Amino acid sequence: MARDIIEKYGQQSINEFWYFVDQLNFNCSNTDADTVRVSLLKKLSPSTASRYRSICDAYAYKLHSQVSTKGESPYLYASYEAVSRGKEFYTTCTDTINTVAPLLEQVTVLNHFGNVFPTDDDYYGKAPTYTVVDDHDDDYEE
Repeated sequence: MARDIIEKYGQQSINEFWYFVDQLNFNCSNTDADTVRVSLLKKLSPSTASRYRSICDAYAYKLHSQVSTKGESPYLYASYEAVSRGKEFYTTCTDTINTVAPLLEQVTVLNHFGNVFPTDDDYYGKAPTYTVVDDHDDDYEE
């Protein structure tokens, strides 16, 4: 199963990722991705979140390339949902690609597993700061 992904990230990271996915038990039909992402900010370090996001992306894109010949976005979101259901379900999807089609009805552009992992902006992002410019010439001396 996705030997290239295992070689890139290492077997231990992949095992940890799938364990995490199983524990998270995300399902886009009844779980809000934004709510999960906020809770993960407190549970995952930025480096772990980034690694898991990369692994998740790799698996989703790999499946997407199998099920969509035209690159349709809904199939990508469905591929993320396949990842969210765990290693066993993902493997079933890669072996039987028509397993992905029913997931199309469940996913949306904003609420899919690809949006669960916090980004660096979530950890380090700051609200924009504004500088007040004083247009008055009161302090100006000629």
